[in-house]
Amino acid sequence: MAFSRPQNNLSTFRSMPDVISGSASTLKALLDDLHNANANELITLICELEAATGAGKIGASVQGIDGNNIQALLASLNIKIDEITQGLIVGAIPDGSLSESMLAAALADKINSAIAVSNAYLIFKTAGSASFTVPRTGYYKVRLQGAGGGGTLNTSYFVSNATYECAGGPSGAYCEAILHLIKDDIIPLSIGEGGEGAGNSFFTLDGTTSVSNFNTIYKNTTLHNSPGGATTFGSGENIITAPGGSRLTSSPMPSAAGLYSSALMLVKAGMICADNSYVSGIENGYSYAGQALYRGAESFSGNGADISGTSIISPGFGGGGLGGRWYFDGSTTMTFRRQSGKGGNGLIVIEYVQ
Repeated sequence: MAFSRPQNNLSTFRSMPDVISGSASTLKALLDDLHNANANELITLICELEAATGAGKIGASVQGIDGNNIQALLASLNIKIDEITQGLIVGAIPDGSLSESMLAAALADKINSAIAVSNAYLIFKTAGSASFTVPRTGYYKVRLQGAGGGGTLNTSYFVSNATYECAGGPSGAYCEAILHLIKDDIIPLSIGEGGEGAGNSFFTLDGTTSVSNFNTIYKNTTLHNSPGGATTFGSGENIITAPGGSRLTSSPMPSAAGLYSSALMLVKAGMICADNSYVSGIENGYSYAGQALYRGAESFSGNGADISGTSIISPGFGGGGLGGRWYFDGSTTMTFRRQSGKGGNGLIVIEYVQ
C-alpha cells in the first residue's frame, strides 16, 4: 500500500504558452489555483502519515526481521519478543515470590541467549583490558589482531641535499581459533595498543639538529620505534596471544597455550618492517633517499599508514605507523620534516558458532 498520489500532474502552467496574456487578476487566480492544489495534496499526505496505518506505507528493511515497511517490521519484532519471553513465568505463584528483580534477571538471560544464537559479533577495539562473559555454552570463533608498531626515524646512509623517507612501522600478528566456552565464564581480554613512532619527543617538527647529535641519540637507542602491544584472549596457562609488530629480526607469530593449545585454525605472522625493508643490523629499518618506504606494513585486518596527496591516512587495526622524514643538507645539519606515526590498535572479534 502506498500514499495517495495526485489525480493530475498539476500542469496548470505547463500547458500554457511562454507568454501569458490577460489581466493581473487572471494571473493571480492561476497562482491561487496552483497553491491550493499543492496545499490540498500536502494536507492529504500529512493526514495519511498521522493515521494509525501510516507506518505501513513507509518502506524499510532490517536483516533478520520479516517485513518491507515499518508497520510490518514492528509486528515481526513484537512476535520475536513474545517468543523470547515465553516460559519466563510457568505455573501459578500464589505467594507472589516472583519479584521484579527475579523477572529482570530471567528476561536478561533469555535475551542474552537469543543474541548468542543469532551469530552476533562482539567487537573489542579499545586498547586496554576488558572481559567477555560467555552468554551460553557452545562453540565460538575468536579472532585476534595484534597492534601495529610505530613508524621509524633513522638512517645510516647520508647523501648531500637529500630527503630521507624512513621506513613505516611493522604490522601485528593475527590468528583465529574455535573454542568451546561455558556459560557465565568470565574471560579476561587484552587489546594491544599501537606502538609510538620513533623520535618525536626528541625533535621538533621543521627543527634542525646536527648529524652528531642525531647519531648520539640513535646509538643510545632513543630513536627506536615502540612495538605494538600484544592482543590476548584468556589468562595464565590458558591463553591465546597475537603479538604486536616489533623490531625483531623474525616475524612475530601467534601462540596458544593450555586448554587453547590446539584451537588455532588460522595463523598470520606480523611484519617486522614496512614493505619488508628490514636491513640486517638496523633495528628500525630505513630507506635511501627517494624511496617511498614510509608506508606502514599492512596487517591481516587493516591497512598500514600511508600518504595520499597532502593527507596522512591513519593505520587500520594492527597496521604499522607512518615513517618519519629527514632532510640532510650535505654538511652537518638534518631537518625533521615529518613525524613518525603511531601504529594501529589491536582487535578482538567473538562470534557464536553453535
